[in-house]
Amino acid sequence: MGNQEESRMGRISDEVAKLSNKGGIRAEDKEFVVLIELLTMEMLKLDEIEADGELRVQRKREVCRVQRFVESLDVLRVRNRDMNRSANSQDMPLPRLGSLCFSLAPKASTIITQDWELFA
Repeated sequence: MGNQEESRMGRISDEVAKLSNKGGIRAEDKEFVVLIELLTMEMLKLDEIEADGELRVQRKREVCRVQRFVESLDVLRVRNRDMNRSANSQDMPLPRLGSLCFSLAPKASTIITQDWELFA
C-alpha cells in the first residue's frame, strides 16, 4: 500500500474522527455520504490487489479498518438523523436502531444440550 493511499486513508480517518467527536452538534447528511463513498472507493481499490504472504495480511487488515470506518459512519449517521428529527418534532417517538435488530439469544422453549455426534 503506497504512501498516497495511506495519506488519503489518514485524511478520511481524521474526518471520521471529527464527525464522531462532534457530540451534540448536528452534521450534514452529505458529510456522511461523501465519506462512505470515499471509503467504498478505497475498498474497491483494495479488492483489486492480488497478494500473498505478508502483503495479503496487510490488505486484509486494511479492509477491516475500512469496514470499521463505514460501520462507525453508519451508526453516526443514524444518530445524527435521530437528532435532526427530534429537534424538528418533539412529540413523535423515533424508532431506535436496536428495535430493528433481532435477538440471537435462545428462546425460552429452546433446549441446549451437549450431546454431539462425532464423525470419524
